[in-house]
Amino acid sequence: MNQKKVYCSISGHQLANKIQDDKLNYQTYEKLLEYFDEVHIFARSYERDDIEEFNKIFFHYNKVPKNGLLKYLLSIYKIVKNVKKLHQKYSFSLLDASEPTTGGVAGIILNKILNIPLVVQ
Repeated sequence: MNQKKVYCSISGHQLANKIQDDKLNYQTYEKLLEYFDEVHIFARSYERDDIEEFNKIFFHYNKVPKNGLLKYLLSIYKIVKNVKKLHQKYSFSLLDASEPTTGGVAGIILNKILNIPLVVQ
């Protein structure tokens, strides 16, 4: 029996409000579907706090304020909370932090709590 492979990207980057407008990143996410059954992107947003799906690519918007330090701390907190909660539903196979600060810190915390392999770029 093949186990489902689910990619989970965690980042401090701001997701575009309309993800289809972010063509370069969207092409990258589509390419990941050649290796994974689902792709989940967790990142900050200043306007949205929801999930959007396009063809097995899930965008998890985590609304935070635009304020400097508060923006980073809340991003880490909300991403850790949401990935931990949704791991029960999706069973993430790999955590990928696209930068060492916000995503990296969240990734290290999640790696320790959930025991999922972590890659920090």
